[in-house]
Amino acid sequence: MNNPSHYFLAVPLPNEVKSGLWSWARLLKEHTHYKTWTGEADYHITLIFFGAIAEEKIERLTEGLTSIVNELEPMALALNGLDGFGKNGHPRVLYASVMENQALIKNQRRIADICRQCGFPVENRPYRPHITLGKKWVGRQPISIPQLQEHLPTLPVTRWHAEEIVLYEIHPGQYPKYLPVKTFYFGNENRVDL
Repeated sequence: MNNPSHYFLAVPLPNEVKSGLWSWARLLKEHTHYKTWTGEADYHITLIFFGAIAEEKIERLTEGLTSIVNELEPMALALNGLDGFGKNGHPRVLYASVMENQALIKNQRRIADICRQCGFPVENRPYRPHITLGKKWVGRQPISIPQLQEHLPTLPVTRWHAEEIVLYEIHPGQYPKYLPVKTFYFGNENRVDL
């Protein structure tokens, strides 16, 4: 019997934003120590992480998302610098923060509601949109995120519009690690890429 694959829903990033974040990651690797660094092709803004889902439940999820995709709002997104989750000096996750955006928060809540209605568990923690750069801190010396931020170049693209969400399947040990399964475009229920 096959183990079910792991999935998540996310907002994809334009290639220009991914490229800029990759330039940050290359510099950060010189000054910080994380066991895992996200590859350039895998950058995204997670909306809902599901974990393992049996193949037969994917259809129910897809139907639920297709039923609400016309209700979702286009989002004007922007990066907001460098930050981390965890203790000061050695955050377990280093990430590019995403500026607070009402459309993003509203869309995430609506998506979480439909996922619950379709029988999928959804975290109750407050939603904190971010783009993971590195995780599993293994350094010995504490790091200062404000000091790291000072040495990072200004990115050429920090603002963009998003009008789609993607269901990704996780493929550990592969690159890219996150492969799109279905893309849902806002305002056009007939356009769902498989």
